[in-house]
Amino acid sequence: MTLVEQLVILGIVGVALATALVALAAASRALGTSGARGQAVALAVGQMEHVKGLALEPGAITYPLGVSPTEGLSVSTIAGPLAGADDNVQKVIVTVNQNGRALLVLEGLKVNRP
Repeated sequence: MTLVEQLVILGIVGVALATALVALAAASRALGTSGARGQAVALAVGQMEHVKGLALEPGAITYPLGVSPTEGLSVSTIAGPLAGADDNVQKVIVTVNQNGRALLVLEGLKVNRP
């Protein structure tokens, strides 16, 4: 085998390895994003259930946090009246943020049941 043939083979192997590393890095980023999104869903659903379990407070604009966010994630809750409804129904919006940007927004209704 000549030196030129060996250099061509080495070049082909180098390109193949570089392509594999790029694909591996992309897969790793995708798994990290889906993991954070899964945590965000669990936090949002948990907070919404927590809020629904509390007594309805007419005029409330927020409710206390009932979940423990993991590092890098934060949870906020906004409540307000539902247009066209009486004081026994509120619209609740739970937002999960990652590094200051909204990752997931969950909306629901809180009803005062006697």
